[in-house]
Amino acid sequence: MNIQKFHEAFEQMRLKNLGKSLERRELGIIASHYGIYFNSTMWASGLNRFFIVTKLGPKFIYRFKSKETSINEVANFMNDCREYARNDQRKILHAKAILRRYGINVE
Repeated sequence: MNIQKFHEAFEQMRLKNLGKSLERRELGIIASHYGIYFNSTMWASGLNRFFIVTKLGPKFIYRFKSKETSINEVANFMNDCREYARNDQRKILHAKAILRRYGINVE
């Protein structure tokens, strides 16, 4: 995804929804209205750094920060997403955990 376009769309979304408390699902729906898409890789890579996160019972509630998001923060986030997606060791450990669940032990 283009860093500049993501930044512009995210800032528009942030300004329009400032002060609202939202769940992940709601954030994903709102993001799609602005032409961006939040996927599980983004959440695992630290998308929550752009929000104020509160845990309410079993759910997490997200609010946009009042401070403007810089282009450097978005660039760092995109680099973290690429690094997370290309992490072969993480994929291997995940596959081993799935196999262990079914009683197959691999060294």
